[in-house]
Amino acid sequence: MERKHLYKAASDTVDKLRTRKRQEHCGLRKEKRDKILSLKRLRYEESGENSDPFNLTVEDAISLSRAIRKQGPDSLDILRKLKRGFTQGNLIADTFIAQDGALQSLVRFLTGNDIDLQIEAAWCFTNLAGSTRDHAVHILKAGGAYLITYLRGSNVLLQDLCAWTLGNLAGDCEECRRIMLDQGAVDPLVHLLKSTFSNVVQSAAFAICNLAQSNDERIFEEFGKSGVGTVLFKLFKNSSTSADVITELAWILTYFSANNESVEYLFSCGISVSFVVEFLARCFVLPDSVQVMTPIIRTLGNICSGPDQFGEEALRSGLLLKAMTSLLSSSIHHVRKESLWLLSNLAAGSHQSVKAVLDAGLLPIVVEMLDATFDIQKESAIVLLNIGYKSEEYLREIMKLDALGKFLQLLKSQDDELTFLALQFIEMMLRTFPESRGVFEKAEGVARLDALQFNRNEQIWQCVNDLMGRYFENEQEIQ
Repeated sequence: MERKHLYKAASDTVDKLRTRKRQEHCGLRKEKRDKILSLKRLRYEESGENSDPFNLTVEDAISLSRAIRKQGPDSLDILRKLKRGFTQGNLIADTFIAQDGALQSLVRFLTGNDIDLQIEAAWCFTNLAGSTRDHAVHILKAGGAYLITYLRGSNVLLQDLCAWTLGNLAGDCEECRRIMLDQGAVDPLVHLLKSTFSNVVQSAAFAICNLAQSNDERIFEEFGKSGVGTVLFKLFKNSSTSADVITELAWILTYFSANNESVEYLFSCGISVSFVVEFLARCFVLPDSVQVMTPIIRTLGNICSGPDQFGEEALRSGLLLKAMTSLLSSSIHHVRKESLWLLSNLAAGSHQSVKAVLDAGLLPIVVEMLDATFDIQKESAIVLLNIGYKSEEYLREIMKLDALGKFLQLLKSQDDELTFLALQFIEMMLRTFPESRGVFEKAEGVARLDALQFNRNEQIWQCVNDLMGRYFENEQEIQ
């Protein structure tokens, strides 16, 4: 990720750099979201409903796809076998779809008059959409319009299954999200967030979250027209909203907060910076708090990558800084990483924000995290670069914590970005404090630089040569 100019940003390019930074971060975090919260989910039978061992073979899938073409007394049993078989993975799902008329037969049952058959057919679509990677668009074109129509129906289980299916399809690819947008999925999904049934709200939120990833410029306009912000605000404020639902809603916020216009929309609906901070503070007492915290921290990181006043507002109450101490020491790796990214955006803000971070005693914690795993080291390095850039006083505070020794160790890293971040810190130190050259030499820094002069990465060796020529030219001549 290209962030090498972040701490050197001139005042007239700060907004541009932050926009680029937000886009880069959000893009990477969208790609990695499935490591924390799956973009596709299978729906298994309730415990005790049918716990017998079950395994569908390819031959079984072909046989059942043929048998399903005609409605008969065994249709319900066939559908139940298929819905369980689709949870086995891609092979069974792909085999079924490859059979002529198989999808059309499912659609026929879904749109029929027998509610039991409708439910089982919808369940088949849910697991089919969650299993296959190659036929999502085909599934959506065959049954999407019907699935969206049933979102407005009166059968709660059918609403739940259809929303779940659409969530799986929206999580598949951009083309699926575009088709769903064209078919009018936004408004009925947002309407389902008002359901009195928690499982329906959760499935609708899951679908909205995946749909909100769309690159289509219409997506947030459609969500705005549907009034989703007001609905989200009410659900967050409602103490009876379950932790599972809150988690889904929080992930929706991460996508809305990644867009400047939609951030302003959230603010207009009551979901302000202080609102999100206060909610984060309350997360510590929620069941499965880590699952909720992760998207909330990311949301704050997105927001605080915007104008400086957003960061100042986030810090104003002191709740965030109090929470940050616990978050940075969390035993959960991605919580620490997300928290550092949030902190780096705060540190890239105003002097007031940076001073608040230092006054809270967070600097020693961040410096110590330079000894962690490489991805944590990266985030920590960026925080320190942002802080050091603000003033000589802040950089001196960093130096007092033996940060130089840790950054010198990072020069040995096999990760090019981490190595370059360390070089940036060294350049900033030598430029700001010319007298630090002696300390750098005693720490064998010149030898570390010399080892990098022929690095395979052009950016690294050019930076090293620049540092050697500018600050250690005499040493080079002696050698």
